[in-house]
Amino acid sequence: MRQLIAVLILALTSTIVYAGDYEDGMAAGRKGDFTTAVEKFKLSGEKGHVQAQFTLGLLYGAGQGVQKNKSESVKWYRMAAEQGHAIAQYSLGMIYFEGYRELRNDEESYNWLRKSAEQGYGDAQLQLGLLYWLGR
Repeated sequence: MRQLIAVLILALTSTIVYAGDYEDGMAAGRKGDFTTAVEKFKLSGEKGHVQAQFTLGLLYGAGQGVQKNKSESVKWYRMAAEQGHAIAQYSLGMIYFEGYRELRNDEESYNWLRKSAEQGYGDAQLQLGLLYWLGR
């Protein structure tokens, strides 16, 4: 029984910690402190916080708070996309559609856009239609 209680406390505490880090990251971002925001988002993203992962994909893609890095952007988008985050799936699909250097891959683009579109994300539905229209 003690072990069960300890596990429950640990699970609740870690959930609060990474959710708190995410909120701290959002607060830092609102103040324009993107370096701190990235640090906080990483803490929660590494623990599975899907919105933090998606936000890190955005920040690395834009080079805000960090040096612009498409590989890191893809890494974080993929983590969120694999958890079912529709906009991360769309973003990943667009990266493969537009093809940053060696990343152009129509099959990957289609797969991620389809997953996002199936969740009802309109931009993905539109882009998927464009892929069909282009024959890609």
